[in-house]
Parts: sequence; structure tokens; C-alpha cells
Amino acid sequence: MKLSTGTIEAIRALGLYIADTPDFEADHCAFPDGYVVSKPKTVGGNSIPNYEVWTKGPAGDDIECDAPGVFVFGKEGIWHCAVSLYAPGPGPGEFCRAATGEAGVIAELRHYYFGPSEDFRMLLEYCSSR
Repeated sequence: MKLSTGTIEAIRALGLYIADTPDFEADHCAFPDGYVVSKPKTVGGNSIPNYEVWTKGPAGDDIECDAPGVFVFGKEGIWHCAVSLYAPGPGPGEFCRAATGEAGVIAELRHYYFGPSEDFRMLLEYCSSR
């Protein structure tokens, strides 16, 4: 499963980074045809102080991010959004949820990065206590 161009553009309109094509192969065991969605540090929204992750931008440039990436993947005809940081998991703030179509993927990303996300709050609380 691949996201439509319209969905990729809608994700980018939120200020988030996503590649044009999946970051993972179709037969990947965890995130088949999966994309990694990242929130650059320069974009407002939920963030974790002193959290530093880098991703490659569209021009091959390094983009600093201040929140975990969300894996977006399709499995058995259903879109999923997941944050997976700990091995073994699940850990604080990790989740994997089915989304209602591509519109549900956009809603999940908007909520996680810009809304009052309980998952993000749990991760922030955990990181702040360390």
C-alpha cells in the first residue's frame, strides 16, 4: 500500500516531513511499505526538550527533529500509525493504532504532533524524569 500524492501533500502542509515513496520495503516485517513521518524542530507543536533526532530532507540535507518519528504503514488493507522507540517494547508513549483510511492517518499525525496527545504526554513525562 502506498499513500496517495494528496495525502503526502496534506502531511507536508502540516509542516511534517515525509518521503515521496515508502522508506521500508513491502515485505518488511514490522512496517511493510512504511513511511517515516518527522516533525522538524522549526515547526511548532509537541516537542521534547533536548530530544534530538535527524532525518534526511528532500534535497539530502539533514533536518533536526524534536519529536519521535511516526511510522505510517499499510498492512492487510488497513493503514496504521506507530511510534516504536524501545526494545523490547512497548515503552512509555509507544503505540500502534489502525487509522480509518488516509484521512485517519492525517488526523492521527495532527493529533500526535499538534494536539493534546496522551501518548506524547506520557513520553514527555518519561523523558523529563530521566
